[in-house]
Amino acid sequence: MYQSGGEQLNSKVRGFTLVELMISVAILAILMSIAIPAYFSYIREAALSTTLFNLKTMRISVADSQLEDGVYPTGTFNNAQINTEIGWDPGRMGVDYNYTLISLPAGYTIYATSLITNDVWARCENNGLDCCFSDTPGATSVTAACP
Repeated sequence: MYQSGGEQLNSKVRGFTLVELMISVAILAILMSIAIPAYFSYIREAALSTTLFNLKTMRISVADSQLEDGVYPTGTFNNAQINTEIGWDPGRMGVDYNYTLISLPAGYTIYATSLITNDVWARCENNGLDCCFSDTPGATSVTAACP
């Protein structure tokens, strides 16, 4: 077979068959079914680690406040109020979390809930010493006592 310019076409050149394309798509689908759950697991783990770190730094600020004033601050405080009351600012790492500090003269409890993934939360009671997380066996909610 010849083109209009007199050159011979190579009859052995051909594209991919439909079966080859379907196999490629199937392989990609299998890889994605493994990769996507692993990715979301890493995101969740990072959220838990950030929550734990922020609660530990908040605990230090509450202890500093107690040492300065002789008593724990009394009341229920949320993000902005915590910064005003005890001088703790989570900075850039804490903007994706909602924090609550419930403080009495005898001690305090801290809650943290991720605003990105609603099922990630942490609760530290007994002056921040006993913590449980959304992944802790037996932990039911951020407002329930730790098991």
